[in-house]
Amino acid sequence: MDNIPSRIEKSFYGLNPKPEIILTTGRRPSQRTRTFIKELNSVLPNTLKVTRGHLSLEDLNSLSLEYKIKEIILVSDYRGNPGRFIIFSSSYNSKKPELVSEVLIKGLSLRKELGLHFNKKVIGSAIYSNKEDNIRGILDIISNIFRITIIYHRYIPRDFSILKPSIEFNKLVLTVYDSDLKLIGPIIKIPLDTFKKP
Repeated sequence: MDNIPSRIEKSFYGLNPKPEIILTTGRRPSQRTRTFIKELNSVLPNTLKVTRGHLSLEDLNSLSLEYKIKEIILVSDYRGNPGRFIIFSSSYNSKKPELVSEVLIKGLSLRKELGLHFNKKVIGSAIYSNKEDNIRGILDIISNIFRITIIYHRYIPRDFSILKPSIEFNKLVLTVYDSDLKLIGPIIKIPLDTFKKP
């Protein structure tokens, strides 16, 4: 990639703290996927949202190396809806980023669908869980994917977004709240089978 698009450069230098994850989509995302990426970016301040356009995987890898960003999360489409998170790590050894894992999305509620509006600035994010949760291993995986910490105490830092997990039948449900535990969305459902080791 010879030149970094100015829209991306402006986005990057306007962020504080600097992002750890590039958040993007496939080449022709549905409107619902574009909205999902926008909402996810608003509650995960450690992400840089990149409109894919004509950017190839090689371009995304170059961007991540240029800005010292270690991870790329691509949200793919399935029948007009967000279908899965495809997680890559940036690579110095090849032109393309290295595929790390894929996480299926089997249900999603966006803010408009929940009747919510949210435009506050979020300065950090965390997973909020009880120590007795029997899904600690799964939460560790989510923590690693989104590069956010897990907190077990009642004190939640001000202006943080909180991903609160629950189990619904055979799915992990991640519901996003603000630091007052007020629902701000989105709500993401992931099949528990996704986390089973082969």
